[in-house]
Amino acid sequence: MSPTPASRSAVRTATPSKPTWPPTGSGAGSWSPSRTPGSEDSSRRHGPDQDGPLDEERSPVSSRSAGRKRVAAGEAVRVASGGPSWEESSVVAGRRGVAAGPVRVLVVGDVHGEFELLAEWVAAVRQDHGALDAVLAVGDVEPNRDETDAAGVHGPAKYRKVGDFPLVHEGLLDLGAPLYFIGGNHEPWPALDDAGPGWWSDGVYFLGRAGVTDVVGLRVAFLSGIHSPRVTDVPKARRDTVRERTYYTAEELEQVRRAARRAGRVDILLTHDWPSGVAEPRRGTPVGRPELRALSERIRPRWHFCGHMHHRHRAAVGPTEVVCLGHIRTGPAAFAVIERNPDGQLKLIENAV
Repeated sequence: MSPTPASRSAVRTATPSKPTWPPTGSGAGSWSPSRTPGSEDSSRRHGPDQDGPLDEERSPVSSRSAGRKRVAAGEAVRVASGGPSWEESSVVAGRRGVAAGPVRVLVVGDVHGEFELLAEWVAAVRQDHGALDAVLAVGDVEPNRDETDAAGVHGPAKYRKVGDFPLVHEGLLDLGAPLYFIGGNHEPWPALDDAGPGWWSDGVYFLGRAGVTDVVGLRVAFLSGIHSPRVTDVPKARRDTVRERTYYTAEELEQVRRAARRAGRVDILLTHDWPSGVAEPRRGTPVGRPELRALSERIRPRWHFCGHMHHRHRAAVGPTEVVCLGHIRTGPAAFAVIERNPDGQLKLIENAV
């Protein structure tokens, strides 16, 4: 059973007061990660290392699918996930679905289980810009409903924390907008893989491993996980261990390419890791993945959002603007707002948070 603080007996909503962290690390250029109060422990906990000193473990496959909600009538979203054709699926598509008025989407970097902080920032954005139709997350969300979910997160045991998500799962914390997320390298992957794409909890939707979907009228391509030569570069790779579940496969990369080709247009690409060639090497090691750059060049989204490195950075790959987002504790550096006007024009709102 998920832990429930005794003092929280009613549904909790985020306060409208705006957090006070200043924007940091927002410029393009060489690698210069910023430090903010309270972020040091977080950066050690969830650094961008892809292979920590862990023994290989067999992953505890969960048979639970509690909290996943199936379709809500009349709120359809088109989903392509590599099959022979578009499949019709239903997803709660925000406050208005595909509406005549402006549509606003908040994109967030690595949340790492800090959902109370996420709710505060959503409230701040709503106060400044109006209602949000959706929140998109680029991975390392850690939506752990309980200790069993947390046990399936790759990393040292002392960092496998449940976090704040039980408050969301039990209806005690209102995020203020539907959340759609992909997976990173710190997720309850055994439970996510067992559940598959769909409603992970009320108002929280797992997009899945790879594909293209429409969210509030925006065409979103997505790829969960990070690269590893032991999985990504091996044909028909297996993911038997907790660590291996954090990696994407070559087949999933191709799945996104095929789905994007059928979709014809991609507004947003979500990946956890960065594409290569957008930043200077970090401590002599190249930053980003060439296969993600190739994917971005192939499908040519308007924006490519990523996380993982806990550092805000912007660059361009051809016609695509790459926006790398920080850890949620870095404040405004972890967020971006996209707005679609009634005439269909899209824009990234500068200094929106």
